[in-house]
Amino acid sequence: MELGVLFTFKRVYENLKNLIVICISLIGMLPLDAINATEADSCIRMAINPKNADSLRFRAFTKYYIHYHQQFPDSALKYAQIQLQLAQTRRIDKEIFKAYIQQGNILSLQKRLADALSVYKKAELIALKSDNPIMKADVFHNIGTVWVHQKDYAQAMNYYYRALDLYEASNDRGCIKMALSSMASVFLLIRNFDMAISQYEYILKLQKNTELKN
Repeated sequence: MELGVLFTFKRVYENLKNLIVICISLIGMLPLDAINATEADSCIRMAINPKNADSLRFRAFTKYYIHYHQQFPDSALKYAQIQLQLAQTRRIDKEIFKAYIQQGNILSLQKRLADALSVYKKAELIALKSDNPIMKADVFHNIGTVWVHQKDYAQAMNYYYRALDLYEASNDRGCIKMALSSMASVFLLIRNFDMAISQYEYILKLQKNTELKN
């Protein structure tokens, strides 16, 4: 009987300990969430205020996307649409492109892949109109990621290679490393470890060369 009581007490103790850990975790999260929500609200008030200069509003929209689109994807998608409408009204292709890319990224994050692909195609039209190789490459890279989500790795690599060619032609080392890293991830997914290692080694080489130049 005493042994049974001892085992019961031990189970209660373990359950209580786990409950305490969960409660501490939740309590620790609350202030951060509250702070983030307050900062996000402040950012959006600046973005949607028509009295503010357009440049300030666009920066605020972009800041909201960068910092909060993963935490508040539905809100980020709504405000990206408002950003797009403002950019279209002002006829600023660069901001229209940026809004489309942000929308596509959020839709991709939400696994709404067909919608994401459709939005990226709209961004591609802006990139072609602007004849900007980096913008074109950004579209290709993002479309490649959609194909990764759809597990069509051949298509994904096709778009990643197209993006890489444009990044290399523009000598944008940061974007080159990003494309190579995405390609390495695909090689890992298809278990081509030698190619994945090769990509990562090239990234490290680029990083070392950059550090030496700086």
